Amino acid sequence: MCNQRFAVKGGLKYFADKKRGVVIRLSRDGHTEISYYGMRGWFKENMKSFTKMVGIYDNVKDQYILSLQNDTSAYHTLAYDESSKGWTSFYTYKPSGGFTLKNVLYTFNGPNIYKHYQTTNYNNFYNVGNTSTVNVILNNT
Repeated sequence: MCNQRFAVKGGLKYFADKKRGVVIRLSRDGHTEISYYGMRGWFKENMKSFTKMVGIYDNVKDQYILSLQNDTSAYHTLAYDESSKGWTSFYTYKPSGGFTLKNVLYTFNGPNIYKHYQTTNYNNFYNVGNTSTVNVILNNT
């Protein structure tokens, strides 16, 4: 099983530290805790309960994808976007690995491969349909 929580994009390197419950980006300027950007408490609370982590860099959307998984069906797949400096989405797919080739993101789930962004049948990964939801969060200040 893949437990690759490390991903690279140019001079940027991304890593999930399960023991500390943080996600870190290493660049020429040093290291930055990117889990701090709106998700620090969530990662500290949830990361330790997962047995497997998969990190992928999506060159199409320019995002670091991190999937926290258990041997059971439990998982959370999240995306960090550099341009917004935040965690922009929870995805409904559970990759065991992935890569970008010729501007197409491919992910695997066991023996199944999925080619992302090639269909309008959204939220259907590895021939499994999922329900989409939107949670609106407002700041009172």
